[in-house]
Amino acid sequence: MLLVLLAVCLLSGFPHDCAGQRYAIVAPHTVRPHSTYEVLVTNLAEQVQQFRCEIVDSQDVPVRTQSVRVDPQQIAQADINIGALEEGKYQLRVWNEHLEKLLNATSLMYSSKSYTVLFQTDKPEYKPGDKVQFRVLFLFPNLRPVLRDVAPSVFITDPSGYRIQKWTDVSLLNDSFRVAEYILPVFKVELTSIPKSFHCDQQNMELRLAARYMGGGMVHGNATIVARANYNNYPSQTKERNVWFDVEVMDSLTGVSYNLTKKFKVYSILYNMDIIDEFEGFYPGLPINLKVRLSEADGSAVPNETVTIVYKVINNDQDMDDGIRNREQLKANSNGIVHLRINTTEETNSVHVEGYYKNITIPLLYAEPLYLEKGVKFLTAYVRRAFHTVNGNITINLDSNVSVRRIYYIGYCQGIVCTKGAIESKNAKKHHVLVIPTNSKMPPNMKLMVFSVLEDGEILSYPVIVQFKSVGSDAFKVTWTQDQPGRYRFGIRAENGAYVGLLGVDQGITLRPSSNNDITLRKIESMEKDAEDSMVLWSVHDSFGVGATLLTDGYLTDVGSVHHGPGGGIGGNARNSLDEDIRQDFPETWIWESLTITDGNGTLVKRIPDTITTWVVTGFAVGQEHGLVVLKEPLRINNAKEVYAQLHAPASIKQFEVVDAVCLIHNNGNDTTVNVEVSPNLETKRSLFLRNGESRRIPFKLSAKTVGVLTIDVVVKTRKGVIIDTTRQSIAVHPAGEEKVAEDVRYVNFANFNNTSFSMTVKQLKLPTSCNAREIQFSVIGTLINLNPYDLESMVAASYGNGGENLLFLQTAIAVYEYLNKTETLSRGKRQKLIGYIEVAYQQHLRFRLNDGSFSMFGTVRKCSSIWLTAATVETLLKARTYLAVDKSVIDEGLSWLVAQSQDDGTFKENCPIVYPHIQSTGGKELSLASSVLLAFVGYQYSEQYADLISKTDSLLKREPIEDVYVLAKTAYLLKNDRTILKKLNGKMVKQGSYSFWRVSNRSQPTASENTRNQGATAYALLANLNQYKLVLSIDDMLRVAQWIQQNMFASDLRKTSFEKIVALEALKILHDRLPTMIPNMNVQVLERSLQINGKNRELLQTIKLPIATLDVKVSVKGTGFAMFKLSYRCTVPPMSARAGKKLPSGRTDPVEVDIIKLKQHNLMQTQWNICATFSAFFSQSPFCRFNIYLPTGLHLVEQSNAFYNRTSSAISQDGDTRLELVYNVKKFPSICFPVTALTYYHLVHLTSGIVELCPMDGTGNT
Repeated sequence: MLLVLLAVCLLSGFPHDCAGQRYAIVAPHTVRPHSTYEVLVTNLAEQVQQFRCEIVDSQDVPVRTQSVRVDPQQIAQADINIGALEEGKYQLRVWNEHLEKLLNATSLMYSSKSYTVLFQTDKPEYKPGDKVQFRVLFLFPNLRPVLRDVAPSVFITDPSGYRIQKWTDVSLLNDSFRVAEYILPVFKVELTSIPKSFHCDQQNMELRLAARYMGGGMVHGNATIVARANYNNYPSQTKERNVWFDVEVMDSLTGVSYNLTKKFKVYSILYNMDIIDEFEGFYPGLPINLKVRLSEADGSAVPNETVTIVYKVINNDQDMDDGIRNREQLKANSNGIVHLRINTTEETNSVHVEGYYKNITIPLLYAEPLYLEKGVKFLTAYVRRAFHTVNGNITINLDSNVSVRRIYYIGYCQGIVCTKGAIESKNAKKHHVLVIPTNSKMPPNMKLMVFSVLEDGEILSYPVIVQFKSVGSDAFKVTWTQDQPGRYRFGIRAENGAYVGLLGVDQGITLRPSSNNDITLRKIESMEKDAEDSMVLWSVHDSFGVGATLLTDGYLTDVGSVHHGPGGGIGGNARNSLDEDIRQDFPETWIWESLTITDGNGTLVKRIPDTITTWVVTGFAVGQEHGLVVLKEPLRINNAKEVYAQLHAPASIKQFEVVDAVCLIHNNGNDTTVNVEVSPNLETKRSLFLRNGESRRIPFKLSAKTVGVLTIDVVVKTRKGVIIDTTRQSIAVHPAGEEKVAEDVRYVNFANFNNTSFSMTVKQLKLPTSCNAREIQFSVIGTLINLNPYDLESMVAASYGNGGENLLFLQTAIAVYEYLNKTETLSRGKRQKLIGYIEVAYQQHLRFRLNDGSFSMFGTVRKCSSIWLTAATVETLLKARTYLAVDKSVIDEGLSWLVAQSQDDGTFKENCPIVYPHIQSTGGKELSLASSVLLAFVGYQYSEQYADLISKTDSLLKREPIEDVYVLAKTAYLLKNDRTILKKLNGKMVKQGSYSFWRVSNRSQPTASENTRNQGATAYALLANLNQYKLVLSIDDMLRVAQWIQQNMFASDLRKTSFEKIVALEALKILHDRLPTMIPNMNVQVLERSLQINGKNRELLQTIKLPIATLDVKVSVKGTGFAMFKLSYRCTVPPMSARAGKKLPSGRTDPVEVDIIKLKQHNLMQTQWNICATFSAFFSQSPFCRFNIYLPTGLHLVEQSNAFYNRTSSAISQDGDTRLELVYNVKKFPSICFPVTALTYYHLVHLTSGIVELCPMDGTGNT
């Protein structure tokens, strides 16, 4: 936070007309909504003054005002409560309230960031069915809790963007809700240095590599280690170098490997000395006070050691070799700090300081005067101690080269005023001592400004930073004891009234690559660094710069496991009852507790889960006194057992799939022989001899014929049959095949209070008869459509495939931006993200541009100028100019190329392979293609230069009889003023039950699927009607059309966009504006359940799960406003079985199950095979076919993005590298073989089967 100083009547002395107006005002340069704007007013006059501080907007209208009365020679604070404040230009103005005279004014910067919001979840990732627990902390910039005046809202969205949960009027929030499958690591890898630090003179780096199972025991296997170093051209100027070690450890029992990269520093010196205070120069005639810190190479302090400091003071009449070398031997304190005072004179022109320790010479300081001119007046401050504690005083030496009586000070802590005042001596003098009591708001540092005002009005000032020791260990502590087997008691100490959050997780969670869910010290420090204004540099030349800070937390260093003995030997722990002692409670989160501390202490008792692992417990406390405090180090509690079983299996498998799994038996005790039973998949028991510290493996296979849960039991017994350990693990079994979604959608729009009932059903919806029902649910939301359905991140990868997909990516990003902006749901974060997507898509799309200005579907890989792609690109780039700088030549050259392709009668003919036949090739005069070209020209501001082409194409569309409903709808949209065409179009609207739409008549020539053409026709038809100034269709009719669009275009495949959906989205955006704005207030009854829709939850998607057999429901609604209702049916189509070389029947659109024949096994983790197909017939106008290859459980693709092989046009890795999407020209190449390389996270002795889905890109389904 940059500060401004207002002191008009001070800068050049006190003029006569300033009598009674002597003042100095310090205020933040930045104003933030929902914050307190603190103005510090110093009254330098001899009488009381009354000031009025105003914040005014760009229209000179005061938006916030606060008056303050200031006694003579004192500082007072005016706190202006900002509240809600829109983004804009503002000024701070200060008035003499008695005289109503404007004293001063300055411009302010606006920042929307008023709070720190920390979001904590119990885990970084979740599996389907997991319970998601989270906490949200709303804090001020000084990390004190927001407890009043603000009522934030928190909402959770599903992957489609629908809000599925919402909390309002919250401050400190703790709640939960239920939601990529994964398994925890089997073992952990640690790489540590044996010496404390490494030095360049050492010939070797000695490291310790260890791999341990989570419950104890060493891993046996192979390790690969690669060392990497950075080389500097100027090694003499580099105190340290980095050496990276990349380690991969493969467990021989499971075949699992984990990677670890760790960095170690190699230092050129063993010890270092540095000055801990910023020092830019000295004031001639005043002493230089230095704090020098002695540390080891890794930065740790060297306490209580004696060092030698040598300094030389050079005067104006001396050169570098002159001057007396002064030598002092000083003993460091417990923080490794020595204090040094060097006197200077007005003739001093430089000071040289060096440090000596153990034969190492370290240059410390070369300083020159800050001012060379004589007569410059200045003030300096020196903090006597390097680090302070809250319970004490801050002592500062103040020196000046002129005598002053009064010195003022203001301290800022995390952007908030934490201390202020003045000291005064009886007589003016050059040396003062300032003593400031500390308080809890000051840590971790305070930025203090001291200033004095001379009699002539000149201001002398100096900034200084006051550092504090960490208060974490004192303000917040958590300890634990085990009061009985399996039960742990936690003692908590924090300030009274503090909100405390504790989190205890399996250490395997902390090893996940995405584990960034906790509130840690590293986060707090990172936030603190990010919040520092980059323009603020603490300097004597910028005396009024004060930084604002935020807190975060750091990575919790590994302090080792805290062991507690299991007690007794094997026999003492054994039980004979399987059900009594079965281990089946394996949560990844053990502790998730929120509590408020009273009397400074709290207690928590928890029973430890069955997992044999080390539990990591972290915590934080939030209070008014200390703000946010995080445990400096986690607690580690080891749940141990001498002999135990551990299953290594996937989190889920697919129906009928056969997956290899492993049961590990670990022995942390004496040598022993055990018998192991695994059911239901291992029929015979195994006898194993285990030495101390040994682990053995038992492989078995997982398979399930039914969807649901597969339960695996493992029993470990002694040779006499005494049970040592039992464990049970449940594995989800998912249906194999493709998921289908069908929905019945209704809109209800009540301008006045109404009461109605209607039925919803999914019986009539078109779904394959083989589709197995999985879920049926009813949902309601109070908006037209809560859009965020497109997964733009995945489209970034897909857009590398071809020009059509990249154009679709660009259009989608623009459409989503415009829709959210129009519906007033576009946040600042979404705006920046979407603009970024638009920029990325634009830059990528230029790759498909050819030298003549046209665009090719596959760029320079297969050069062929496409009329449709070029026209659609120009039309889209004209829209994109609103959001980014588009090269005008790209548009002009594209239009010029299109002009050259125009026929005399206004028609166009596509010469490239047809990818989207319903747009590019509809037969006859190709009116659809002509209308696409015309759309590119009519939106251009310089369209008059293309008047001939526009006139020809316009005449073509008007004179030719149009019977194709799709082309008719597109033409009606394009020719907005031709109501004859619109009337003809509306005459073809089909009403079917509660829906209205436009149906494309059957064509003798197959193009796109009927449903795709119906979607395009209906979207364009609705848009054509909405573009009329006076509506032709009623709002109710258009809502019936919107219902059809929602059901047929947005019900399923929400993450897959299309050009038809882009048009539909634009229509829904306009329809949203045409609807009357009325806050809904409705009561909904369905199957004896009641739901309320109102202004607070209108954007919340409320759902009710229904029994599988429920295919229709009756809905009763009463109230006012608008709402959307959906009855959703989800099912899975099982794959059609196909063996290698088998011919598939035409017309099938179901996924196909195929055997995987392994081509090459690179190692235990990587395998390769070929996907081969030959087409005997292909009934589609578009020659391009899309392959979707779904991998079996446990396999992930390797390096498939951007891969072009043989005859494929594109190869894209999708869905977290579990699906490969290929596009290639079937008619040109009737056969294909594509190599697939994948990694497996399980020891697969053989591969089973995967799923392949084939379809033409035009969507006909005639494969």
